[in-house]
Amino acid sequence: MMFFKFSVGSKQCCKRCTCREEVINQQCPSGRSQFRVRKSGQDMARVLIRRIINTVKAPKAIGPYNQAVAVGDTVYLSGQLGMDPKSGDLVEGGIEAEAHQVFKNMKSVLNHDGLDFSNVVKCTVLLASMNEYPKLNEVYAKYFTENFPARVAFQAAGLPKNARVEIDCIAVKTKLTGESGETLEA
Repeated sequence: MMFFKFSVGSKQCCKRCTCREEVINQQCPSGRSQFRVRKSGQDMARVLIRRIINTVKAPKAIGPYNQAVAVGDTVYLSGQLGMDPKSGDLVEGGIEAEAHQVFKNMKSVLNHDGLDFSNVVKCTVLLASMNEYPKLNEVYAKYFTENFPARVAFQAAGLPKNARVEIDCIAVKTKLTGESGETLEA
């Protein structure tokens, strides 16, 4: 668990909010943060609680999970398939069409929490066939154009709904700055 110390009598519930509500066992009225506060001598400690993120602009979960969960400034997006949010069916057109829809779905979930692809720090890509890896990379490069996130890709024996691709990611709400890293040779 993560703890953040506030002085007794603090009138701000979190760093992102301006509601100025007292930080004692409540949810911020703005709905941006949930926390519990314990008094400990002259300090109060905030215990972060996970926030559930779901939007109608992305497909509903097809199992017992949420589209995303946030803990503190870290947002964990569940795997997205190339499903149309309205029909729940996979889009037609092969790996390229599915991959574009995956990124549209990811964007909807990220945007719902005030984020975009620049906040993504890690992706996991699951492919029905590694032969489609080059095609996936072409689509991927249209959504991640600089300061690429870390990534891993696997071939899966089977994906839900017989999809060609599924991608999950981890994003950070904090403003990210920095330059592309240099390649170092040993």
